[in-house]
Amino acid sequence: MATQRRCHVVDTYFSKATSVSANGKLWQGFTIQAGYTYVMEGCNTGLDFFLIPASSLNAFTSNGTFSHYPDYSAESDPNQPGLATLNLAPGDYYLAFRNPDNEKKALVYALYVFQDSNSGGGGSSSGGSTSSGSSMSMDGSLGYSVSGSNLTMTVDSIVNSGNGTSGTLQLSLWATTSRYSGGELTGYILGESTLNPLSGGYHYTSVSRVTGFDPPPSGRSYYVTLILSEYRNNNFVIVDYRNFDNLYGSSAAPATTSAAEINLQTGALNFAVNAGSSGLLYLQTSLISQSPSIVFRIDEVTGWSGSSSGVASFVGNVITIPLLRVTGSSGTYSNVKFALSQSGNTYYLTLIGID
Repeated sequence: MATQRRCHVVDTYFSKATSVSANGKLWQGFTIQAGYTYVMEGCNTGLDFFLIPASSLNAFTSNGTFSHYPDYSAESDPNQPGLATLNLAPGDYYLAFRNPDNEKKALVYALYVFQDSNSGGGGSSSGGSTSSGSSMSMDGSLGYSVSGSNLTMTVDSIVNSGNGTSGTLQLSLWATTSRYSGGELTGYILGESTLNPLSGGYHYTSVSRVTGFDPPPSGRSYYVTLILSEYRNNNFVIVDYRNFDNLYGSSAAPATTSAAEINLQTGALNFAVNAGSSGLLYLQTSLISQSPSIVFRIDEVTGWSGSSSGVASFVGNVITIPLLRVTGSSGTYSNVKFALSQSGNTYYLTLIGID
């Protein structure tokens, strides 16, 4: 016989309406704590959905074999994530979405947090979605790193020095055209990740959150700021921030010694091509699929001022790279051929041949 339990809502962990690009992926991290009940809901327009442990994120993003929870997962089911109470052990998890088709697909998803009425949850509770008496800050050193399509944000400690439980917390990394100094924030969100509400007098230590990386428009430098926000009165409010000294990006032209180069670790493929009447162009692309076909998305096109020797040719819809160098090694590929295609405003390159 099921045990009767009484809960009251603490917060909306996250609630989003977004889309997944053609043959792309999207993932949203969250943490389950003892003393709380977590309810997810959502639907999509034809995506594969998996609930995975944090240890499987790298395998999922790199098209490897990954573990998932079949009770909360389904392929090409528009009813997912559905409405379900998560019966999972405390730990870190991800909602992982995969688009198997060549067109963008929309989705909505949310996660709600309830606190068991017979559990203190590690401290007192504010009893609602508005914060009461919390005082949040980031302490110690912090940083971020980018590896391919993944962004990692780290903070030594996130502290609630107040008396009340906070709302849901959110770490986000921003790129801005001017140095942030408080108040309204305008810029580009490079990535964000949510954390559970934190009881007064408690802290999170050695925080490390991995999420998707969404780069800002290229062609200039940006100031970078790590933001800590708290969910209050149906909105995330900035409660602490830290600026980084180093700028992100550059207004300079791409620096390369080769007309065509691929980084096998990050999946970045960059090359110059003779585009006929459009002149010599430099294409910067990123790997988005390895099965059933190897597909790159064209992220940026700029002019190429280097030598015309070794640049790719463009005939019909086929681009041929005569010599493709591998970053960090002496390896090369010869006569690499791609078929150029378009979906909406986005262009793709599908590998069709290689010597």
